Amino acid sequence: MTFPAVIMPALPKEFYFKTNYGREWETFWDGLWQRASEAVAKADQLVMIGYSLPGVDERARELLLGTTNKTARLTVCCGAATKDLAQQFRGQGFTVIRELTDPTLSGFLLATLE
Repeated sequence: MTFPAVIMPALPKEFYFKTNYGREWETFWDGLWQRASEAVAKADQLVMIGYSLPGVDERARELLLGTTNKTARLTVCCGAATKDLAQQFRGQGFTVIRELTDPTLSGFLLATLE
């Protein structure tokens, strides 16, 4: 029996597969999350495009909102969720947040050309 290395958009999100032998893929996913956390902690700039960071995605919220790197330049381009997300990041202590006037992918691409 094989298990795909895919996390489905279901609730709750489990970053492993339960098998008769224990939890499979847990070390793999934990390693990826650790690397992502290290990258966010060192980043000069973070860009969020098209992801509303829903409350149920606890691990992603902790990774991004809970980082100690609050001085990274953050650009938020997430459609209708842009203003709310920017406010959530401000509430967590981020200090340099750019909200695009056109919070779409094409708006982001045009803004990068400026």
